[in-house]
Amino acid sequence: MSEINEAYRVLSDESRRAAYDRQLEGVVGEQDDFTPFPQPPAPTVPRPAPGPPARIPWRLMGAMAAIGIAVVLIGAATRKPDTVRPPDGVLGTGSCVVIEANGDASETNCTGDDDLVVDVIVGFDSTCPAGTEPHRDSQGLGIACVIPINSP
Repeated sequence: MSEINEAYRVLSDESRRAAYDRQLEGVVGEQDDFTPFPQPPAPTVPRPAPGPPARIPWRLMGAMAAIGIAVVLIGAATRKPDTVRPPDGVLGTGSCVVIEANGDASETNCTGDDDLVVDVIVGFDSTCPAGTEPHRDSQGLGIACVIPINSP
């Protein structure tokens, strides 16, 4: 890199470049004792002796892991379960539904024994199993086979 820097210094200065060109042509006069690429002395910086290998802070890592595990366990023990989840609108097996005026089945919260429950979802080209009533999914994803209220 030092040679590249020296070459740039020589070539970027017009007088040094002219002297360099004359030296290349062999027409260097006595008044021009310019050397275009002087070799600097090699640096004699002593290298430090290698130290011991890096140490891994095992105790700190173990303590942090123990604290993290304790936080997770305490959080799991003190967390109260969700009361009632709102329906997500996607029918699946076991979803409670209401039948709308147009005959579509829409998901709703389960409230008790008189809920309509989806037994299975089938495609539009399939039929529902015996003992279930077919109702179109309100999102148009298929046919919800609903277990009627009076069924055991």
